[in-house]
Amino acid sequence: MEAYKNLLKNIALFLLIGAIPSICWAGGLVKPLSFTSLFLLLSGLFCILWLKAHASSHALRKLLLARGEAWALCEGDQVIDHSPSFPGDSLESLKELVHPEFLPRMEHALKGLIQDHHPFHLRIQTAESEAIYLLEGELVDGKAVLWLKNITDIAHKDRLQMEVLQKHEILLTNLQNTMDTLPFLVWHRDDHQRITYCNLPYSKAVQMPPQKVYEEGVELIQPRFAKILARKAVNTGEKQVFESAVIASGERRYFRIIEIPHNQGHGTQGIAFDISDLSEARAEINRLIDAHDEVLAHLSTAVSIYDAEGVLQYYNQAYIDLHNFDEDFLKTQPRLDEVLEDLRSRRQLPEYADFLSYKKKLLNLLKEQVEPLEELMHLPDERTLRTYSAPHPMGGLLFMSEDVTDYLALERKSKTILDAHQATLDNLFEGVVVIGSDNRLKIFNPSFARLWNFTSEDVGVDQHLATIVEKLKDQFDYKEDWESYKAQFIEKVTDRVPKTGQLKRRDGMIVSYRYVPLPNGDHMISYTDATDTTRIQQMLQEKNEALEMAD
Repeated sequence: MEAYKNLLKNIALFLLIGAIPSICWAGGLVKPLSFTSLFLLLSGLFCILWLKAHASSHALRKLLLARGEAWALCEGDQVIDHSPSFPGDSLESLKELVHPEFLPRMEHALKGLIQDHHPFHLRIQTAESEAIYLLEGELVDGKAVLWLKNITDIAHKDRLQMEVLQKHEILLTNLQNTMDTLPFLVWHRDDHQRITYCNLPYSKAVQMPPQKVYEEGVELIQPRFAKILARKAVNTGEKQVFESAVIASGERRYFRIIEIPHNQGHGTQGIAFDISDLSEARAEINRLIDAHDEVLAHLSTAVSIYDAEGVLQYYNQAYIDLHNFDEDFLKTQPRLDEVLEDLRSRRQLPEYADFLSYKKKLLNLLKEQVEPLEELMHLPDERTLRTYSAPHPMGGLLFMSEDVTDYLALERKSKTILDAHQATLDNLFEGVVVIGSDNRLKIFNPSFARLWNFTSEDVGVDQHLATIVEKLKDQFDYKEDWESYKAQFIEKVTDRVPKTGQLKRRDGMIVSYRYVPLPNGDHMISYTDATDTTRIQQMLQEKNEALEMAD
């Protein structure tokens, strides 16, 4: 409205000082080059300037309207023109629209624009709604122009984007903290195998800050080989694993290094695990295995080890000698069924009626056997083998075999001799007992039990000597001091001094004994009923004494 008023004023001024004097001069009412003529010339000049200013003002308005935003044109603190969408026709009406929280900042910005010609960009919020506007101020042809744009949707989107960015920043920070606390090294390479990221353990291992690692391409292992490993992972599309000794944090450590290609084909992800302890454990296990193999190699027992798939993994020289194997055949690591077929063809196995069932049973034991098994095998060449099989800790079975033919023959012979000795002992008139070096009963015959009136429950193998003597308490005259008598009795039969003597029982029986220490530390004592012999000797002695007296 104010612009229309200014336009009417300019038209009236043009008519007053420009058009009317010009008409008078043209009608001859005034003379040329007179004061009136000068006034008319100046009036024409002013008219030209006014037309130019009007055209400029019209162009400025057209430009302001073309931007498509609410605007206001100000001279000083007065609004001289504004767009239809601008709220109000004064700065006061604009201030009433703004929320009080934003009002001080807006007044300060307007003051800076009007007085100091400082442009500004300011976000404001209305007092009656949550609408957000962008208020901009700038100078155009010496006049202050205010732009007002509703950016509620834009601000909402910006806020959402800002929240997303903040979440991403928090996520990245947490991810970075997680990567830095991992107990292994992590890094990333770009398409040119250059390291673009590393975590804190990697930085500590190479003793360089991360930025220095990126700039200088500091590698954990030899740079050329590290890049070849990463390039191979990219070209093959498969992870590459490499184990190597590395100087990490100034110490020699052993690492397992893995380069993993990205699914999108942009570089690789690297991981390195410190396996120094594992490497030492492997070395120790290898040393133990070597020592174990060295021991087995010198055993006279044949040893063979088959894995869970039935493949021969180990054998010693005794195994070759026991079955007369061709070692070149064993070096090919044959399967157990192949070894069984070879043994059968050379008659090194018993003559099984159903060999296929036996072979199938043995192959099943490779995965099913959980307890040790022992059996005797009688071969066609009259040899007897004792075979021991047990689950191996690494899977499969451990077989141990030995030729026990001579041992069994000797055992049979020894048993025959022992049976003969036992029969002889059982039929002796003397009572015989053998006490071990640990003072426990090892052997006794029926005559011993009958002589001392023992039942089968009273005496038995492994009974202690003190227990047996205690059961003889009622048969001796110990004169009310049993413990001393018992100790002396035990000492006489264990002092390893050969001796003979007699014992007199309460029932009048006289028992002769003979003590013999055995070479293995045992004690043998034989007892004989000498009652009648002693009485005859006494009678003869008495008769002899009587004859001597009569003589």
